[in-house]
Amino acid sequence: MALLQPFSDAAKTTHNSHKFGFKLSPTNYGYWKAMVQPFLLTNNLFGYVDNTIPCPPPTIQLPPPSDKEPAPPPQPNPNHTTWIVNDAHVRMLIVSTISESSFAHVQTSNTARDLWLTLERAYAPNTSSRQYTLKTQLLKLEMKSDETSSAYLTRAQEYADALANIGDPMKEPDLVMLVVSGLRDEYNGLKTNLLTRQFPTAFTELHALLLDHDFMIRKSIPTLSPAQAFTASSQPANNPSTPIPSNTIQTLQHLITQLSLQVQPQPTIPSQPQAFYTNRSGTARGRGQNNRRGRGSFHSSNSRNSSGLNRNQFSWASTQNTVFGTCNRCFENFGFWKFVLALSKLIICCLYNIINHLTMVDTQDNDKNIEIWKIKKLIKALEAARGNGTSMISLIMPPRDQISRVTKMLGDEFGTASNIKSRVNRQSVLGAITSAQQRLKLYNKVPPNGLVLYTGTIVTEDGKEKKVTIDFEPFRPINASLYLCDNKFHTEALNELLESDDKFGFIIMDGNGTLFGTLSGNTREVLHKFSVDLPKKHGRGGQSALRFARLRMEKRHNYVRKTAELATQFYINPSTSQPNVSGLILAGSADFKTELSQSDMFDPRLQAKILNVVDVSYGGENGFNQAIELSAELLANVKFIQEKHLIGKYFEEISQDTGKFVFGVDDTLKTLEMGAVDILIVWENLDITRYTLKNITTGEVIIKHLNKEQESDQKNFRDSTTNAELEVQEKMSLLEWFANEYRKFGCTLEFVTNKSQEGSQFCRGFGGIGGILRYQLDIRSFDELSDDELATIVQWTGVKERLSRAVVTIGGTTAQAHCQVQRLFDERLEVVVIMKKDLLLRIQYQQEKYLPIWVVMAL
Repeated sequence: MALLQPFSDAAKTTHNSHKFGFKLSPTNYGYWKAMVQPFLLTNNLFGYVDNTIPCPPPTIQLPPPSDKEPAPPPQPNPNHTTWIVNDAHVRMLIVSTISESSFAHVQTSNTARDLWLTLERAYAPNTSSRQYTLKTQLLKLEMKSDETSSAYLTRAQEYADALANIGDPMKEPDLVMLVVSGLRDEYNGLKTNLLTRQFPTAFTELHALLLDHDFMIRKSIPTLSPAQAFTASSQPANNPSTPIPSNTIQTLQHLITQLSLQVQPQPTIPSQPQAFYTNRSGTARGRGQNNRRGRGSFHSSNSRNSSGLNRNQFSWASTQNTVFGTCNRCFENFGFWKFVLALSKLIICCLYNIINHLTMVDTQDNDKNIEIWKIKKLIKALEAARGNGTSMISLIMPPRDQISRVTKMLGDEFGTASNIKSRVNRQSVLGAITSAQQRLKLYNKVPPNGLVLYTGTIVTEDGKEKKVTIDFEPFRPINASLYLCDNKFHTEALNELLESDDKFGFIIMDGNGTLFGTLSGNTREVLHKFSVDLPKKHGRGGQSALRFARLRMEKRHNYVRKTAELATQFYINPSTSQPNVSGLILAGSADFKTELSQSDMFDPRLQAKILNVVDVSYGGENGFNQAIELSAELLANVKFIQEKHLIGKYFEEISQDTGKFVFGVDDTLKTLEMGAVDILIVWENLDITRYTLKNITTGEVIIKHLNKEQESDQKNFRDSTTNAELEVQEKMSLLEWFANEYRKFGCTLEFVTNKSQEGSQFCRGFGGIGGILRYQLDIRSFDELSDDELATIVQWTGVKERLSRAVVTIGGTTAQAHCQVQRLFDERLEVVVIMKKDLLLRIQYQQEKYLPIWVVMAL
């Protein structure tokens, strides 16, 4: 078993003494995360936050000494104790960067992962007002007169990072254009060069260009060092000005060249006039004498160090009235520090891009799921479409195909279709080919993932003909090449595109040898196999039975150890130290597979990936094929494991009544607009349509979400007050609206099915739509106040005579009504007459046991 290593004393000192220079607050979460996350990654601590280093079990089960002896009792797991200590150190590190006002959010966090997720839910901004403010600040971004280019770029990057945190990232070319437009007038030459470029400029390249520009400006201005100013000596420049290169590598080379020219020792010319001394001459004491004693003197000779080698002599200055008076020494040339500063800024930019790439992985996976759902919906619609004759064209082009070849082929098909005898069919086919040719003119080349085009005339449900043209780039490369003209659209290639490309590992292990293989889609690959010759339980004699048994157990143990080491070699990615397979299946005809799965020598990262242990009748490749057949059902349902885990987490929030859940269309949309939804869970076959209706009389726009039964009721398309007809301005599936708009609300969209037990319960019991919230929220307090709810706030107890009164109209939500009535009672108004719609109510205030009692009576 691989033991977790505890933090060394040096590491603890580094963690405890590390200072970030700021504390987490509600306004700097993005900057805080950009600083803390790289620190955890570089110290191999982020696994405790993202759960890649999960908590080991408290106990472990050791194997029995022999097959006949019972298994020993469970032993304490040393990895568990070490993990608890290491996790506590990570929590201490994160807590040390949190302000006192944030401690209320982290008191209930038991692990570093819980602490990280709690802070993310509490401080990640995602409101529309914040989005509007950040975009306005970026549009009005200008470089201040006393602001450096690095500070200006940092300010722009902070705005862009804040937008990315709320789910609305800005494209890099747009950000660069806004930054360049806000530069000062001294950068006009650089602005013209950047704005007239043919290709867009990267943000990191812009940073390097601005640093080069500032460097050249400083080089063009003659400046004196403190020592030169003190000694009133000037030296001519030895290096001519050179043009500044534009890319990052040339920039570094340029800075190194300038640095080497600046730090070269300058020879002292004896004939030059000597600098005046700061003390009186002739006494050979004090500072500034010409006998090489004290500070501030001009030395014409070279001193030697302890090794006898020459070293550069710098002139040092000391004066009482300068800013350098408190320093004993100062470098005469600051070129080295300029180079270090520029290099550090470039390194920070590279690290920032790496962090952005890591944080975008989850977003890309979620986008891929959305694209898969869209293609599923498109396939369903295309398969249901039918046309008259052979006027429906299916065209698929692989990534390396040529637009010119397909255009020429369509031209030939156009000439062939002109000979069709049926006039109606001929015109339909020619029209479809023409539509395909016109749509291909929009593409200069085939996209990287290929091109899919469907065009033709279909027959709608009401018997009318409709011309459709659909073209898109698949979410991953498509290798099929297809051209068919039929009475239906052919979607077989798209169905193959939806097949899972997850890779699964197989270990076939028996008494004769082991085979390591992988399965990805329809591709089976044998990575490695080896044979072994293990002794049987009986020998020919000549040695004791105990020794024979020990030798046999030793060879079996070495066999299991070798298999475990090779499994780590083949199924662990050395660059990321993470498994390169989605799941692992152990198979064999003996008990070796069970021993391997329970062995401490088997990598814990692979143990967590074990999906099943199956018995097969063969070894080697025949056993590999049989294991694939026995695991077919399991591999088909791997994605359902993630679905069951997600819905199980949702049900757990409901069972614990945490208030961090929502279900139903109306409540889910309310919390979604508030930005409170963290994970939006939707059934992939949800049959609800989003209608945008407009009152013709008043011009009011109303949004309604109706199912099939509600769509058939015409009352839903009339105003409830005036009975005016509502005009349908837009009709869209709610699922499609979620897929297009979920990013604006800063949430993650997850589609689920009803094929699992949990999924069926979610679809039937909760309407197929719900969400997990970022924080606790009382949904009922946002419901509109009805007349019956207002009348039952408290019970009727009677009304006294001659009490002061106030008349007020109550509206809005229940919570707003409660606050409004309570404010009137705080003003000592003993009776409040409330008017809401057509119902008139009177509420009396009584003082009993210090608590106010609300009395409601219908007048």
